[in-house]
Amino acid sequence: MELSPVLAATPLRVLHLYRPQVPSTRAQSIQVVGTCHGLARRGCHVTLLADPPEVGPIPSSDEALAFYGLDPVEGFDLRIAPVRGPTARSLWFRKHALTWIFGAMVSHQESSVILGRAKRYIDEYLTLPWGPPVVLEAHEVDSLLVDERAAPGMHKLERRLLLEVNGLITNCEGTLRELEKAHPGILPPNIGVVHNATAPNRVRRRRPGPDKVVGYAGSLRAFKGLDVLIEAARLLPSEWTLEIAGGSDAERAALEPLPKRVRLLGDCAYNDIPDVLSRWHCAVISLEDNLFGRSLTNPLKVWDYLAAGIPIVAPELPSIREVLDERSSWYLPGDAQSLARAIVASPRAGVRCLRSWDTRADEVMRVLTEALR
Repeated sequence: MELSPVLAATPLRVLHLYRPQVPSTRAQSIQVVGTCHGLARRGCHVTLLADPPEVGPIPSSDEALAFYGLDPVEGFDLRIAPVRGPTARSLWFRKHALTWIFGAMVSHQESSVILGRAKRYIDEYLTLPWGPPVVLEAHEVDSLLVDERAAPGMHKLERRLLLEVNGLITNCEGTLRELEKAHPGILPPNIGVVHNATAPNRVRRRRPGPDKVVGYAGSLRAFKGLDVLIEAARLLPSEWTLEIAGGSDAERAALEPLPKRVRLLGDCAYNDIPDVLSRWHCAVISLEDNLFGRSLTNPLKVWDYLAAGIPIVAPELPSIREVLDERSSWYLPGDAQSLARAIVASPRAGVRCLRSWDTRADEVMRVLTEALR
């Protein structure tokens, strides 16, 4: 893609309009911070306004980056709200967002763009009479959700945004297909499917021990299919043990009672997870055959597993087939016997593949740059 003379000479200025909690082990926090860091490493000036953790001291931006194993980088303006009350945080966020937008229009109008993951913030922004172009990053199709997360009027909100934004990024092909089905004929022409990634410092040499261990890392929420994984553990030969890393206290308690061959490792520090993965014989991606599992997910754990070169046991779902090949060991989602067989049949050696935040940033930048034309 050939850049205009202005864009070629001027760094891209990006406001990531989201408001994640930083630092946090939640996937959206890891993904947003990693993407912003990658954009800054690619020469962009990136501003991210974040909420502080719920307890403990409010960290500096450098301390927050260290939590994710990332070094400070010039051009990444990570601002963590110095207040904790909901109203105070909201006022702080809107003040700084409006200040950035006003400054962009006064001094950097031709090189400024907003990347937004929070639809309601984008909707508020689009009521302004002026401002930089917006690219919507969608990791879900809210109007299709059938549980308590689906707010009334979400279909109209999505339609309104898709008619107004200057570009669309989705986390996988399935999310794009579902948006096309829900809102036919109105998606912007500037579209990119951009998968998640991980950091190079999470690469490890795999060192499995003599005991056969299958592992799972990540959220333990009910719709992830952990009940099937635990049932599969009961069916494994006696030499196998299942280790589960992550989850909240409430999520771990909900898994009880557990068979003896299942070990809960707790909420491991984010930077310690690669060392845990390196001693597993194989790692499971646990998903159900539902809308989320089939179409809307590109799990961060996939990229951590690949960076460790660990054999992967994966569900037969389009969202996972999109990024893994036949070298994985596949199982039928929801079928504990199929999962147990896939674990036992998993290859002894995995294939290492690093997809970094810098690579993801390159793909995001193509959509952001096109939005400025």
